[in-house]
Amino acid sequence: MGDDICIYADVLFMENLCIDYVILNISGKFLKSKIELNPMRILGGAAIGALYAVIITVIPVLSDYIILSFVLKSAVSVLMCIVSFGYKNVRELVTSVLAMYIVSFVFCGI
Repeated sequence: MGDDICIYADVLFMENLCIDYVILNISGKFLKSKIELNPMRILGGAAIGALYAVIITVIPVLSDYIILSFVLKSAVSVLMCIVSFGYKNVRELVTSVLAMYIVSFVFCGI
């Protein structure tokens, strides 16, 4: 037996889907005065985040370059918020992305 690590893509996807759903749901409740929560839309946004986690794991060269990694993470975050909360204007989009990051940071602290 070597030191090989076996990661199952389906388990990775489901774990990230659950965590992303919780983060997006709490972010939506945090922003409730500005958006209408739809569980299926939030699930769609969470699926995008979970798919990104699987792709980064399968193709690790995408996370090797700092600039590329930052651009991809930013684009996926924006796409997750657009799918989950809709797009009305840039200000609300930036607010929803910031709320998602704040909730995510708080969860990491817990």
